[in-house]
Amino acid sequence: NPTRYPTRYPTKDPSKKPTKYPTRSPTLEPTFEPTWTPSYHPSRSPSTPSPTSCKERKWHFSPKINGCANTHDVDPEDDFVFDTPEECCLTEFGFENCDTYDMCATPAETMDPTKYPTKKPTRYPTKSPTWKPSWKPSWKPSAPPTDQPTEVPTVSPSKYPTKDPTKYPTKNPSKKPTKSPTKNPTWKPSWKPSVRPTD
Repeated sequence: NPTRYPTRYPTKDPSKKPTKYPTRSPTLEPTFEPTWTPSYHPSRSPSTPSPTSCKERKWHFSPKINGCANTHDVDPEDDFVFDTPEECCLTEFGFENCDTYDMCATPAETMDPTKYPTKKPTRYPTKSPTWKPSWKPSWKPSAPPTDQPTEVPTVSPSKYPTKDPTKYPTKNPSKKPTKSPTKNPTWKPSWKPSVRPTD
């Protein structure tokens, strides 16, 4: 019988002899693409006889949370592992109450879960996540921040913003403000100023 799932193209380097011990059934979850950066030195013991229980897990420094965790992503160059999170925090940070993550802890139930999943999920998580979420986020976020913020804040800012702000700043501003400004502005300025003022 022919195969149900034939390959599109023949293999470039076929084996000279077929394997003596083929698998009975193919894998249920094959990888779509090969790995881009394989490890230079693979592990001699890639699998352990049994998974590590939660009680046997060691605590170590985790740069992902800037604290201590008992996950399996231990830095191979880090020789410091601890039996308790308090020992890890005390050694790594100098105090016992640092940020910790226990992968064996039962997650708390979400009090207000979302009704429907997002229609446009992101493929990859953010590269620069915030360490701690905002305690009280604004319900109406501000506009995009300015590219040229002022170096020194205003000493006496106005209580209310101007009703008719200019669209663009002046091209040739005066170096110093006028010494004797008018006390009261013009009540009704002309909408069309004169071409050439009088001398």
